[in-house]
Amino acid sequence: MEASLSTQERQVVIAAGSSDECLVVLREFIGTEFGYFVWPCSVVMAEYVWQHQNHFRGCVLEIGSGVGLVGIMCAKIATRTFLSDLPDAILLENIEYNISLNNITSKTNVLGLDWKNWKEEELETIRPDCIVASDCFYDSNDFEYILALLSFFCERDPNCQFICSYQVRNENRSLVPLLHMWNLQAETLQRKIHAAHEIDIIRIHKVSTK
Repeated sequence: MEASLSTQERQVVIAAGSSDECLVVLREFIGTEFGYFVWPCSVVMAEYVWQHQNHFRGCVLEIGSGVGLVGIMCAKIATRTFLSDLPDAILLENIEYNISLNNITSKTNVLGLDWKNWKEEELETIRPDCIVASDCFYDSNDFEYILALLSFFCERDPNCQFICSYQVRNENRSLVPLLHMWNLQAETLQRKIHAAHEIDIIRIHKVSTK
C-alpha cells in the first residue's frame, strides 16, 4: 500500500425496510478518483440487491467493483460471488481487505478483469447467473467494451442477466444502438433520487428468440 494514500473506514447502512438493515464496513481512499470510494450509484444498487434478494442467490459476478460495496452485499446473499476490477494491485488488495472486514471470505473471490482486454479462456470457470455493476456506463468510450463482455456471458448462458445502477449524465449518449449490435435488450426496473442524483436500476439480457 502506498504511504501517500490516506484511508478511512466508512459504515454504510443498507435498508430493505424499517426493520431490515444491513451494515457494510468499507475502507476508502481519501482524495482519489473512481474505484477508491463509495459512489451514490453503488449505494442505490446495494439497496436494490438487499431489497430483491431472490435475484441474487446463485452465482454473481460484479464488474467494476471499486471498493466492493455491491459485491459484498451480493456475497451476503449469493452462493458464490466474484468481485472484479482492473488488475491494479492496490485496488484489488483493497477489495480483499473490505471482504475480510465483512467476514465473507469463504464464498468470495477477487479477480482482475479489464473489460477492454480479456480472453475467453480466462473466464471459463466463471459462470454467473447474474452480473452486477454500479455506474459502469460512466465513460461512453467504455460502453461497447462492457456490452461485448456482457454478450459473451449471455451467449454462453441465455438466462444470465445484468443488473446495474445507471446515472444519465448526457441525454445524447444512448446505449440503444450498441444493445442492438450485441443482440441485447434493456429495461428500467427502478428510478430513484439519491444525493440529488437521478439513478436508474436497469436490466440487460439477451434478446429472446421466441
